[in-house]
Amino acid sequence: MGLLTNVRNKMSAVEEVLYRVGQLHGEKRKIKDPRRVKLINRVELTDAQEQEIDYFYMSNLGRKVPHDWHRLYQSFTGVFNKDYFPEFLYTSELEPSWNPISYRSVFADKNLLPFLTEGIPGMKTAQIYGSNTNCYLDRGGGIPQ
Repeated sequence: MGLLTNVRNKMSAVEEVLYRVGQLHGEKRKIKDPRRVKLINRVELTDAQEQEIDYFYMSNLGRKVPHDWHRLYQSFTGVFNKDYFPEFLYTSELEPSWNPISYRSVFADKNLLPFLTEGIPGMKTAQIYGSNTNCYLDRGGGIPQ
């Protein structure tokens, strides 16, 4: 493997770590939003429920997770669910492992989703009635990076 390829691979690895850390930081900041804290504080988990969450995540993830996300979920649904998958795990661990860096900006653009999924049986997307984008084509017909 050449030096340039090695450097590119290392830079991609650094970019991936920074992305995941950024996602985690963003979710931790959001959970502290006063509106969310108000909802979280409306739910008290029993000791048994906390133990269920801890056992489930220790068994499946190898570590405990904070209970605030479960409490927030329960404040919306009114239902306790030990299996709830917290947003901070989704955005910082699961989603990045499913979506390679090179595809993330495309998948994140909700204007493109109906076009990307067109013709896939059973795939439903929202009907677009209007859209506002900052995408311009250059004279060569390509989309600038």
